Amino acid sequence: MDCPDCLNKVKRAFKVLDGANIIAMDYMRGIVEADCDMNISEPDIIARFVARATGFGTRLAEDTLENADTTIILPVQFGKLPPHNVLDRYDISGVPTNLKRDKGETHGGQVDFIFKVDRRASLRPRDLVDQLKTYGPELKLVSTNRHQARINRDLNLVSLRTLASAVLTVPILVLVWSISLPDHGSTVYRAVELGLSTCVMVIAEPIYTGSFRSAWYMHEADLGLLTAVSTLITYFFSLIAFVFQAAGSPFSDPLFETLGLLITLVYVGRTVQAFTRKMAYMATESVGRLQPTTARLVGENGVDCDKQDIIDTRLIHYDDILRVSAGEIMPTDGLIVSGTADLDESTITGESIPVTKQPGASVLAGTKVVQGSIDILVTRLIANNSLSSVVQALNKAQNSGSTYQDFADKMAAILLPVAGSVSVISFLVWTLVTRYVRHETWSDSVVNGIKYAIAVMAVACPCALTLAVSLVCCLGVAVGLREGVVFRTAESLLSANQAKAIAFDKTGTLSQGNLAVIHEEVVGDLSKRLICDLTGSNAHPVSTAIRKHLEAQGMTTNDHLLGDIEIVPGGGMKCNFMDIPILAGNPTFTNTADHPSVSSVISQGGWSLFTVTFGENLIALYGLSDQPRNGSSQLIDTLTKQGKHIVILSGDNQQAVNHFSRSIHFDSQYAFGGLLPADKADHVGILEREVGKTIFVGDGINDTLALNQASISIAVGSGTGKDIAMAASSIVLLSSDMVRCFKATMDISRLARIHALVSIAWCGIYFFFAILLASGAAVNFSIPPQYAGLGEVVSVLPVILVAAHLWVRRRWIKAN
Repeated sequence: MDCPDCLNKVKRAFKVLDGANIIAMDYMRGIVEADCDMNISEPDIIARFVARATGFGTRLAEDTLENADTTIILPVQFGKLPPHNVLDRYDISGVPTNLKRDKGETHGGQVDFIFKVDRRASLRPRDLVDQLKTYGPELKLVSTNRHQARINRDLNLVSLRTLASAVLTVPILVLVWSISLPDHGSTVYRAVELGLSTCVMVIAEPIYTGSFRSAWYMHEADLGLLTAVSTLITYFFSLIAFVFQAAGSPFSDPLFETLGLLITLVYVGRTVQAFTRKMAYMATESVGRLQPTTARLVGENGVDCDKQDIIDTRLIHYDDILRVSAGEIMPTDGLIVSGTADLDESTITGESIPVTKQPGASVLAGTKVVQGSIDILVTRLIANNSLSSVVQALNKAQNSGSTYQDFADKMAAILLPVAGSVSVISFLVWTLVTRYVRHETWSDSVVNGIKYAIAVMAVACPCALTLAVSLVCCLGVAVGLREGVVFRTAESLLSANQAKAIAFDKTGTLSQGNLAVIHEEVVGDLSKRLICDLTGSNAHPVSTAIRKHLEAQGMTTNDHLLGDIEIVPGGGMKCNFMDIPILAGNPTFTNTADHPSVSSVISQGGWSLFTVTFGENLIALYGLSDQPRNGSSQLIDTLTKQGKHIVILSGDNQQAVNHFSRSIHFDSQYAFGGLLPADKADHVGILEREVGKTIFVGDGINDTLALNQASISIAVGSGTGKDIAMAASSIVLLSSDMVRCFKATMDISRLARIHALVSIAWCGIYFFFAILLASGAAVNFSIPPQYAGLGEVVSVLPVILVAAHLWVRRRWIKAN
């Protein structure tokens, strides 16, 4: 795939098929993946049709972009290939390859084993290696991933075509332009030019075969149609002119030099696009390269071993214990079980200051240990750790589409018939003008008209339009990642700054989420034991704070007095003890808002309340206090001055929300408390209808409904329930410094939108003037057909420079 329209060809091919659907598209990696309904179509039939219709290679695969986070492909090279009855015990991809045979005996080969990313899996990668050790298994090293190899191959191929066409075109130019040569323009010279031009046409075969495949199989025109038609017209016109000259009846000079230059310059433009695609891929794939290839194993199943083994990170399994020392990169996500270390998380969160981590703290793959040594308990494998999740999010964002891309595609679709019509009109007008105004012969008039028609078609290749938005989005996503911001859709990148309203969750978003117990009323030690057991089942900041408070008093969560605890998002928890119901959560959930003790605490204001009832009786009341994040007040003030309508939505009681609002100098009439998850979603819906496009910023499982309701949803990655919140969001803030990340989000969105609009505007200006000049409308100046191929470069290069400016501009703003 050497141009963005390649994806459109594949989409058009699947559009005419029944029972087949595209599930993932990625131009940067040059891959499209689809599934099919086996009851309607056979996969191999679909694959063959798509291959014929597009000219691209296809294959049936078990691993896809969609299930990459749930499946591991483990390539193993064997010194002696295991027999079929042994391999049949395992799930393998395809058939064994690279077999070495000597006198009919198989000595070795490669087998790709498939593993599900599942904590409960009975077979682990290390188990497989141990079970097959008699056959000499070795994990195959992958120096370049398959996507990188595909991109390199595409770039090399288009570069070779460019070089070959240039080498063949130079002699043509010498023969045509060197009028001092003996017998210049003779039939012999023309025959040589014809031979070289034919070779150039063979090299350019993908240009016109791709267009005709689209027309034949999909009954639609692709973006390369004008280039294909112009090159074929030039070639066959030149061939006819040569035949007439050889027959002794010349009517015009052939246009072999025009053909050579046209194809060479078109391929120069495509080479620039392919190179840009590689650079954009490398910019986003830099995150994936942070993944270490080896790790130090010191324990299994959560238990330390007496020895240390250096293993391939692909052999890591859940509950392994890994040791990471100073200067080393974290191999995967986990929890610290021993040791203390300072971690540099700048590659993931954008925070430049190292963070001190102690036992119990979570660590992310790709972060670097600056000082100290820690042992971590593996919680995620490399196929679904934070690094791979970020890479997959980036891939989807770059190819998710947007209203801006849709607009650019519509412009490209309009450009084709417009340019085609103008080329026909130019041919007719200039043929008549040359014949009846300039009084030249009919043959010269027709030749002149053909030249103008060729020029119009050649300059109007709309590849720049298909690249204008996608390239800006690609680099915008990469810029965001450097700031700890993951844009999961192109639409969120380009439109976040255009939101009219922003709704913030309070706890863990605008506040630090580090609650402390300020007030406590509990009936008996048994109640404390029950509450400690109850809060141990929930990771919400309120539950965490109360559990830590009780543990400091000597309580433990190991009593297991309660079972079947149900968590109610936005409310609390409920269960039974001795067949009597227990409710724990905010006063609304436990129906204790009117209880005298609760009313007394509420009247004091400023505290988040947690109440517990046993049957109809209130057995515990806690008041908790939280502090605003640093910079929250300035952030709200800045957004308000920008004309954004700001509201705060919280499940906390209204008095606590009002107190928090005053602490950040925010008008409490726009701060709403006592909201259930559905209530938050309703408020967001009202904002969408009455104010306009709305952003909701949240961090937990109780924010999921509101995140789904908002036009643009932002999940704060340091909150509880973050996996669910991230899955529902269009933007993820990885850093704990929410204020800095949010400002970066809005700034990057603003820059990306401006640069996308500039790219689209440039394309519109270019095509208007290029077609105008190529058609001869400006009589005193026109674009000769032999140089019309420069349009591919002239149109694409500014688009690339605009996208690169986004990268440079954001770094300059950050530095200053």
